[in-house]
Amino acid sequence: MADSTRGRGRVAIVGGGPSGLVAAKEALAAGLRPTVLEKSSSAGGLWRAADGKVWQSLRTNLSKHTCAFSDFPWPSTADDFPHAEDVADYLERYARTFGLHACIELGARVTLVQRASFGRGYCVRWVSQGGTEQAETFEFAIIAAGVFSAPHVPAELHGFQNQVVHASQYRDSSDFAGRRCLVLGAAFSGADAAASIARVAESVTLVASGTAPLYYLPRLVDGRPIDLALYSRGRLEGLPSPRTDRKPRVAITDELSRAVSAGLLSVQTARVRACERGWVTFEDGRRAEFDVILAATGYRTAVNFLAPALSEAVEYDADDWLQPLIAHECVWPAAPNLAFVGMYRGPYFGVLELQARWACGVFAGRLPMPSAGELADGLARERAIRQMDPRPQFPHDYPTMADDLARHVGALPVTILQDSAHPLHALLYHGPLLPFHYRLQGRQANPRLAEAAIRECERSYPHLVANDAAADGTDPEEAKAENTSQAAC
Repeated sequence: MADSTRGRGRVAIVGGGPSGLVAAKEALAAGLRPTVLEKSSSAGGLWRAADGKVWQSLRTNLSKHTCAFSDFPWPSTADDFPHAEDVADYLERYARTFGLHACIELGARVTLVQRASFGRGYCVRWVSQGGTEQAETFEFAIIAAGVFSAPHVPAELHGFQNQVVHASQYRDSSDFAGRRCLVLGAAFSGADAAASIARVAESVTLVASGTAPLYYLPRLVDGRPIDLALYSRGRLEGLPSPRTDRKPRVAITDELSRAVSAGLLSVQTARVRACERGWVTFEDGRRAEFDVILAATGYRTAVNFLAPALSEAVEYDADDWLQPLIAHECVWPAAPNLAFVGMYRGPYFGVLELQARWACGVFAGRLPMPSAGELADGLARERAIRQMDPRPQFPHDYPTMADDLARHVGALPVTILQDSAHPLHALLYHGPLLPFHYRLQGRQANPRLAEAAIRECERSYPHLVANDAAADGTDPEEAKAENTSQAAC
């Protein structure tokens, strides 16, 4: 085990997915010494090409302009909605570009993270690829794994004696050819998988039994990616809510409505009550026989490697699918020198990166730790989410969360947002919120790269700024003129 001197400046990062990779990159940029402990044989998290949790035909729900790190834009030739293998390649190129492979220990299954017996550091234990148990002391620790660690299969499926496949195991629709298939769960994964399977299966029944309304949205709205259409600082509007006490939930899919219209699949709104052998009984009394059930029923956060005292400090609740951990801004728990990155519901690449920049900036002494009062208030806000009824689908608003984190990091482009004459003002205020906004100013800024990425998005979808300006009452022509006055830069 390393002594306290060797542990100084070292940060253990648990997990080698997008959160762990960006945490390692920001740790290096802050002058820290990161060690990424990844239990699989390759980095990339759920996007791993060999043994990740995505299927071959899956495409991102967010466009490449949003699903990117701020200093690593996608090539201009990349599809707007990259396929899973493209995301895996993007993460590999990111790791290679910033020299992260030297920091990653693959095949390292973390078994314990606990406070060190001396100082303010952490003792981390893991089992290496060869089966050897190891333990080292680190000054800091970042937990960047666990959100997608535990596939959830509802208890009511336990009596089903034919095949049950969790969505994390689904790879190709051909495995369901000619079979009677029940897809349980009608959100993002369930909707896309059901539509794909319906092309080859004998029959597909999709169970959409949630109590809240569910809106299915296409990836493109009026010819523009939906994430670019919905998220801007000038228009923080949600979807219209029907007359109900429960806010609607959303899922993005292009194929489901066409599959339903074509009669390729049916939709069941009654919940599954029980299973026996190959039969499924629904709560409305109907019974049907199936050959296979695809459980698109999500995940539970698993951080069982935290020592009991740390589990208590972060208020870990393994059964809480919405808010399993309590941390200020989803970063800072009530434990010193410990931070979370990507441990919240609905993580965006830009938010992961800002969380990592904040955590590593504090660990390196470049940024102040939240005060005791700020920490207490932030923890109270996160606890309040646990008490929400009805429970929101995504409790943290993306634009607000990203800008709040950027303020802490010192990366919010305040001068541009406050100067209506600035050539980028319209793009930043009326245009879509992009990760590249947070490399325009402040420490580690890269304004030339950031502006190039912002301009590329604007060239691809030039009507975005005008449309969003009109939505919040600004003269669209004035916004367009403001945007294009120096477009040749």
